Amino acid sequence: IHQTHTSPTFAYFSPFTRAYELGIGALLATATVWLPFPGRLLGNVLGAAGCLVIVLCAVRFDAGTGFPGWAALAPTLGAAAVIVGGAGERTVFSRALGCAPMRFVGLRSYGFYLWHFPFLILPALYVGRNLSVAANVFWLLVAFAVASFSYAFVENPARSSQVLRRAPASMSLVVGLVLIGLVLATSVTLRAVHAVHYTPQAAPIPRASA
Repeated sequence: IHQTHTSPTFAYFSPFTRAYELGIGALLATATVWLPFPGRLLGNVLGAAGCLVIVLCAVRFDAGTGFPGWAALAPTLGAAAVIVGGAGERTVFSRALGCAPMRFVGLRSYGFYLWHFPFLILPALYVGRNLSVAANVFWLLVAFAVASFSYAFVENPARSSQVLRRAPASMSLVVGLVLIGLVLATSVTLRAVHAVHYTPQAAPIPRASA
């Protein structure tokens, strides 16, 4: 919350300021092992509340919303409520979100999350102005097409690779440590760049005229 107000760019991209969002998902994944699943009535209530919160965030958040900060907590808890609500008996929302078109989008959603940012930012930087709604929709469709390609030819082959499955556990540990190191190095670099470019400089002391 403090970083969102003092260093918004660093707060948005840093894994440290966004860790609690991943933490909620991790707690949810482990808690479902020993917590009882909600019944159909409670599941529908949680699904409705979660979807409502997500929609309200999508409609109400704008360029003036401090993000992540407190604001990121609302859609994260909304998503958690939807997941918990659909973890037990089949509900209206679990059936709607589990239909084939939604699964098709969901399987490609992480790749789309990774690809959408450059496809929205780079064209705007190239033309030197904000793009129209139609142009943004076009580039989002392009990003989704690229995400579908990477899902089919990068994600799935890597997930089902026999070479990776036969790799020893020590190699997985080394790769994980290297990735953690890269994340930490990127975060430190972003913080240093932000400090260099955004730290206010003291005004020079004018010389007294002779």
